[in-house]
Amino acid sequence: MPLVPSTHLCRISDWPALATICRSTLSEVSNGMMSYALRNYLEDTIVLESGGEVVGYWMANRHHGEGVAWLEQIAVDPRAQGKGYGRFLLRDFERRMADAGFRELQLSAHEYSSAAIALYEREGWIRLAHPGEKRGYAKALPGTNRPLPPPLKHSLPRKLWRHLAYRWLVR
Repeated sequence: MPLVPSTHLCRISDWPALATICRSTLSEVSNGMMSYALRNYLEDTIVLESGGEVVGYWMANRHHGEGVAWLEQIAVDPRAQGKGYGRFLLRDFERRMADAGFRELQLSAHEYSSAAIALYEREGWIRLAHPGEKRGYAKALPGTNRPLPPPLKHSLPRKLWRHLAYRWLVR
């Protein structure tokens, strides 16, 4: 029987696994960029587990005034790739942002990310005119009349999360 993946809001205990996945799959993301992302988008970082192991995550940046949610990072552990986890994560991001009332999703992908680009296109993302080595993609969501929500909230204050993310990544 195949394992059923589950998602949860990022916890401090997830950081080592997220950093390992990020370093092994997103070569363009430096330690400084990951530290910045954890400090600023932690409230919108969803972790995917399968069989008790962290196998992937997505990280969003919500643009409240524009009704646009930006997919900052999405990554699957190389040992778990090819099992549909990338599609699962992408659809989870889309569903959560649609439920939250966003009208548009956006992301960018490097030209060398051919598997990711193929996934985005299969899932209905539209390529935008975007010069350089990155490609921009967007997807419109239904239900645009809903009010925009506040970001997901952790029980710890944002400043404490930022401090902990910074301290963990620079040790």
